[in-house]
Amino acid sequence: MMPKNKAEFSLDELQEVQKQHDALYHSDLEAMDVKRQIAHTVFHLAKVLGHLGNYLEKSEHGEDGEALHLENELKEKWVPDLLIYTLKLSNLFGIKVAEAYWQRIMEDRHKQKARVPRPSANETLIPEIPKK
Repeated sequence: MMPKNKAEFSLDELQEVQKQHDALYHSDLEAMDVKRQIAHTVFHLAKVLGHLGNYLEKSEHGEDGEALHLENELKEKWVPDLLIYTLKLSNLFGIKVAEAYWQRIMEDRHKQKARVPRPSANETLIPEIPKK
């Protein structure tokens, strides 16, 4: 299932890779009941949010050196971890993350249409989702 270029993974493929990774490398967590696995994942999400908050605090207080270090960590580790935990939770809840994403983005688009002016003829819109 490995594409030639790692950037070629679809969300569905990434979700399957995450499922296989968890089964192979985190069998101890996989042995827990689903609610316990969700709690464990939320704990890790909270840690990521803490790192984001720490970065913002350092930035706001002018601690530029520390903020730059944290920004690099965010880019290399914590932001990608958000996708890992999204894929993990999607697998635990039995949802297709790509489909759920499109549903949510379409709901937001519908909600925002009244608030956001329509683009001019030369601007590009996000494509509509094809109906199945």
